[in-house]
Parts: sequence; structure tokens; C-alpha cells
Amino acid sequence: MNVIEFKSRFTQLLGNVAKDVIYEHRFFDLPSEQKPWFDTGLDVEAGDNFTSFAAGKTQFKDLPITLEPNFQLWFRIGKDGEIFRGTRDSHSFTVAQSGRLYLASYFPGEWSSKTGELATPDEMYDMVTGNLAVLLIRWQSDTLDGLKTLAECGDTNNLIAMEIDRLVSPVITPKGWDYLWFTGPAEIYQSRAVPMKESAICCHTHNDSGLLIKPVSLPFKPNTRLRWSWKMVALPSSVREDTLPTHDYLSIAVEFDNGQDITYY
Repeated sequence: MNVIEFKSRFTQLLGNVAKDVIYEHRFFDLPSEQKPWFDTGLDVEAGDNFTSFAAGKTQFKDLPITLEPNFQLWFRIGKDGEIFRGTRDSHSFTVAQSGRLYLASYFPGEWSSKTGELATPDEMYDMVTGNLAVLLIRWQSDTLDGLKTLAECGDTNNLIAMEIDRLVSPVITPKGWDYLWFTGPAEIYQSRAVPMKESAICCHTHNDSGLLIKPVSLPFKPNTRLRWSWKMVALPSSVREDTLPTHDYLSIAVEFDNGQDITYY
């Protein structure tokens, strides 16, 4: 869905919602080549319930790669607040601390801190073009109730139904594992029961990225072994994998205390 259609459909839809459901809503345009952070002008209060919807894409100028809002759109509350994002083109959250709400289009940058400083030079954003259209809804009360009421008036490219689904039936990260903070959460990995195996993790990815990590403490001896088995149904990408923007692979890695790692892919 293009950004013009996105705004038009949601504007019409929001016009039919009772005024006691939504406190306020605002649209924002977030250029892909603008480095973080974009000031929304919104001051939010702890306990406020929000849902975002987004459309558009980020396109590399010299590579056949596009990135969608589910990976690109990040949030921060206050200049020292911890950054966060959703896993789909929609995301609902409750404000933990009061402050100004900021938005960011992330890649090709990379975070250096959990408060949103960049580890990459500003010139990286010259590599991309595009725009994200973002709708922010501040609800009067409960988020799920608000979404269900909004859905009674219609939908926009199934975004509302998908956000309700995400809240009602979330994709659970395998127990004991977490997503690496600077790539953000995802819905890529799930636990799966496999005959004759103690445990298994299923990986399904589409135009997104996620690194699942787990701390392990083991003696590093000559007989120390890492063992696993995997089944590849399809490789994640058909483009070359020897540049930073295109290193699309499935891998297993061991990272040591000094930051160095051994990766099998």
C-alpha cells in the first residue's frame, strides 16, 4: 500500500469512530534518508496507550533491497529513553515514562546504545531513499477494546486485524532465548515439537531480521563441542552476501567474552 492510499483510507475510517474511543491521532512523514531522531511534537504521559500503523518503504539506491516499516520504524520517549520497536507494520505500547515521543527510520544505520545513538556515520543515510507514513493513535482507555471498536468501522490493508491478532495470539520467543537488542524483536523464531528431539526452534523470515541469543557458561577445553542439526527449506536470499546491507544468511554462532565469534552458516 502506498502512503497516499494509507492516509486516505485511515482518515476516512477514523472519521467514523466515536469520539470517546480515541483521545487523538496524528499522521507523520518520516523520510528514509533522515537520520534519527524525528521529533513528533507529542508529549506523552506514563500510562498512555498508543497504537502505531505505518506504510511505505526504504529503498537502497544501488541495491535490489527494500525494507518495510516492521523493521525500520523505531520509537523513543525522551532523549534518554530506551529505544524500542514492534514486529509488524503496527505496534501497540503503553508509555512507561513521560516525555517527548521520537521516531526513527533505522537501517542502514546501526545503534551503539540502548538510548539510540548511532554506531554508523551520518553519511550512511545517503545510501537510501523512500518514506514512511506513520499514524499514531492515543486511545482513551484500553488498547484492545479500542482496536476492536475501530475494526467495526472497517480496516485498512488488514492492518487493524493483524494488530488485534498480534495482541491476542502473540508469537512466543523460545524459552530462555532473547532477541539481540540492536536488531530488535521479531516473530521469526518459535519453539517446535520434533519427534525424538528434546527441543527444536523453527525459523521463518520474510524481509526482516533477528538474532536470537542465549548466555551459556561452559569450560573451554579441547573436548568441548557444539552440536546441532538443521533443516533448510529455502535460503533466505538470492542476492550476494559479501556486503553489509546484503549479508542475508541463516547461521549459528558462538560469541566469546572478548566479543569475537565463530559463525557457522
